[in-house]
Parts: sequence; C-alpha cells; structure tokens
Amino acid sequence: MATKREFFQALKANQSLILVGETGSNKTTQIPQFVLDAVDLETPDKYKKMMIACTQPRKFAVMSMACRVAEEMDVTIGEEVSYTIRPEDCSSSKTALKYLTDGMLLREAMTDPLLERYRVIILDKEEVR
Repeated sequence: MATKREFFQALKANQSLILVGETGSNKTTQIPQFVLDAVDLETPDKYKKMMIACTQPRKFAVMSMACRVAEEMDVTIGEEVSYTIRPEDCSSSKTALKYLTDGMLLREAMTDPLLERYRVIILDKEEVR
C-alpha cells in the first residue's frame, strides 16, 4: 500500500499512472482530491485556468460522485467541483475538478484535440470480469 506522499512522487515523475484498488476503496472520490492537492492548476496566462477531469462510464455515477466530492470538500457543486453530462453542463470558471462521462470527454476532444484545458485526466473504469 502506497502512501499519499509516494502517490504525489509517482504523479510528478510519470506521464501516466495506472492505479488498481478494491471496489469500495473510495478511489473515485479520493484520488481526484489527491491530484487536486498535488498539481498546480495555474498557468502563465492568468485568464486561463487548468482543470482536472475524472471520467465515469455512466451519467448517474458522474452526478453522484461530483456531489459527494463537493460535499467532502465543503464546496458548492458547480463551482470548484462540477460535472458535465449530456445535455447538462454544471461547470463554471471556478471549476478545478470536473466529473464527466467518457462520451463528453470525447466530445470535448473533437473541438480541442489536445484537451489543453486539463492538467490531469483520470479515466475511471469499472472492473470487467
């Protein structure tokens, strides 16, 4: 079991990470918050803010995870923590952590192929047995 500090070091040292954990271990809620603590979202252009994206396969999971994390962080949903599902975009200029479906991330990639508004993209997948 790695510590939070080891996770930060691995995140800083690697372009890609694969994390595996048991169902119910709170990966979906805790890892995005750890990443938020670890990365600098400011850019040289003070008018452009970077975000962290966390994908979920289903709309319900996107909404419920965003609401849960906003509650854990004691922030208002739609501000620092937001979500985007079709057809609803509940994000703002304050958004730092955005939950969205895989399809919505793909849709964003169609207009921004390099996904330049994101500092980190977390692809959260269900275990397939």
